[in-house]
Amino acid sequence: ADATVTNTGPSTISRSVGVHAGSAVVGLDATNVLPPATIEVTTGAALQAKIDLTAAYTDAANRPVDVTLVGPELTGLVLVPGVYSGPSKSPLQLSGSLVLDGQGDPAAVFVFQTDSSLTTMSGSSVSFVNGASACNVFWQVGSSAVLGSGSVFVGTVMALTSITVATGASIDGRVLARNGAVTLDDVTIGGPSCVPSTAPSPTTAPAATSAPVTDGDRAERDRAERPEHGTTGWRVDGHGGDARPRSRRHAAADRIRRTGPLPHRRDGVVRRRRRRGPGSATRQAGLRTPGRRRSGRLSRTGR
Repeated sequence: ADATVTNTGPSTISRSVGVHAGSAVVGLDATNVLPPATIEVTTGAALQAKIDLTAAYTDAANRPVDVTLVGPELTGLVLVPGVYSGPSKSPLQLSGSLVLDGQGDPAAVFVFQTDSSLTTMSGSSVSFVNGASACNVFWQVGSSAVLGSGSVFVGTVMALTSITVATGASIDGRVLARNGAVTLDDVTIGGPSCVPSTAPSPTTAPAATSAPVTDGDRAERDRAERPEHGTTGWRVDGHGGDARPRSRRHAAADRIRRTGPLPHRRDGVVRRRRRRGPGSATRQAGLRTPGRRRSGRLSRTGR
């Protein structure tokens, strides 16, 4: 509440009670407000609750209307999720039974809008079927709300001015007054917590892994990188940036720079090793091998 919260009689409240900027909570203490609920008077928590109320009220008031009711009376209706108001957002009242059908969706939302007042008569009731929840029912009231004695009500009442809950009324939800007072008389206010009990645990993205390289992958990569037929590689012209075929001599020189010279290499060119056959030592000494033919003639020693 903005001004005061005043209670008469042995009310039982299992939700926190707060006042800001007023400074009075009358008739309530730890025997009425059951732990873990608390009483907050001009505290940071009370201020935050007031800020949240203003935001929620504005959100509810600005939602487009899905269904405009024929009149202000809600008795006898079975409503599905949506945004409802009377003609020209006229006053809303309930003298009998109203049923909210969640259609199997526990997150189904019901919003009721009025620029005037909300009034429930003695013995009236609002009930759920098919999974609807009090956490998702909102009553946006442009002035004040009065819940009659012995009535059974559900949802969050957000009144611009004040809220009065008469003797013996039971509320599964909350009563929140933006600019006025909340008055209670031997009432019961409770219901399930509308805040998730635990925050979802953060998830860590799995580390990226590379697929193993197979022999087939290597062969495919080699085929893609293989130069054109008749060349041994590619070089890039430093002036124009064009790719040009490399000669075998350049390719061999590149290999020597990378791995060092191999045996029987000279100046970066692989030279064929001469195979020495019989008589090679004799030829190196300037002699001729007997019996070998030279230029179609027998050697002198063979004559």
